[in-house]
Amino acid sequence: MSDESIIGATTRIRGNVTGSGSLVVEGTVEGDIAMEGDVVLGGAGRVRGSIQGASLRIAGQVAGDLKASDSISIDPGARVVGDIIAARIGIGEGALVRGLVQTEGEPAPRAARSASAARSVPAAPVRSASPSRSAAPARAAAAPVPSRRSVAAKTQASPAKPKPEEKAESKSAKPAAKEAAPKSRKSRTPPAPVVPAVRRGAQAKKKRKAR
Repeated sequence: MSDESIIGATTRIRGNVTGSGSLVVEGTVEGDIAMEGDVVLGGAGRVRGSIQGASLRIAGQVAGDLKASDSISIDPGARVVGDIIAARIGIGEGALVRGLVQTEGEPAPRAARSASAARSVPAAPVRSASPSRSAAPARAAAAPVPSRRSVAAKTQASPAKPKPEEKAESKSAKPAAKEAAPKSRKSRTPPAPVVPAVRRGAQAKKKRKAR
């Protein structure tokens, strides 16, 4: 079993701490910590530097990077300002982490991948909205040409103009019709003459005169 070292709550160390065993920090360390075993930072512990070990358990405050070959566990209420790198990482509810969280063997961060993808993707060519000049003659040439059959159909459908002889016959037919009209009127029988009625007094006078 590896040896375990303890930095008490009343202890304050300025400088780097290294060792082959495990370490429990309850006090303050102003420097880097590198251990071959596990490192535990208590709730009252403060570290201003990086921490490296087989597995890390953080319950206090760290201003530096955390790196472990096995796992890193951040307890609720802990505060870490720095990057976290390990094969397995667990962050409790309410813990504050400001930095990059990455597992070993994981691809590059999303920000770096998106930047590299934006550089590798070529820009799409811009298409001009205005049509080219060569397109106008092509459209004009594509207009349909009327066929001979359609022209012949139009000529057959148009009415033929009357000849001058037909016009003369139609004019001569009109006076003949007018002359026939009065003849038919003359051939009608005249109305019977109207005889005026004679009063009785006038007939008596005529008889007296005759006597």
